[in-house]
Amino acid sequence: TSASAGYSVEASGSDAQTACDPGKYSAGAGAITCADCLAGSYQGESGKSGCSLADAGYFVGGAGALAQTLCPAGKFSGSGASECEDCVAGRLTKIDGEASCELASAGYFVGFAGSSVETQCAAGDYSTAGATQCEPCPAGEFTDAPGQSSCTSASAGYAVEASGSDAETACDPGKYSAGAGATACVDCLAGSYQAE
Repeated sequence: TSASAGYSVEASGSDAQTACDPGKYSAGAGAITCADCLAGSYQGESGKSGCSLADAGYFVGGAGALAQTLCPAGKFSGSGASECEDCVAGRLTKIDGEASCELASAGYFVGFAGSSVETQCAAGDYSTAGATQCEPCPAGEFTDAPGQSSCTSASAGYAVEASGSDAETACDPGKYSAGAGATACVDCLAGSYQAE
């Protein structure tokens, strides 16, 4: 009788078949030896006719594996992976065992590959989702708190002269700014004044 799938008969004259060890398999009847599960797959039980692919978020680094291993935070994998890949800058995984990376949150950034944490933008700076760095608010705009996804235009009667500002500045008496987003206050013209 031929060896069953998941079993082998290695020697002539054998009176029994031998179950394949965990980490090994035989796919069909009549196997002489059991084969190792390939990298990216595993088998934790004996007497099996095939191996299981590593789940997404896991990996199996070598042949003959008994189990799969979780990808660490900052890395990810698809099904059948033999190694985990780093998330690129601007993306991250915060926990182990992720199948894909998420974008850095708006108001935060991820500056390097393989990160499991995002860094909050400082006041005066902003970022959109997936940023690799924070950008300074342009002149005429500001953010007065950290972690902002956009900048606020200076109010009428105020100005923001420099980029990267965390506050707007009120115009001095005798000066004004007519609309939102002014980069400087201007002198009142002859015949007019601003007392406040």
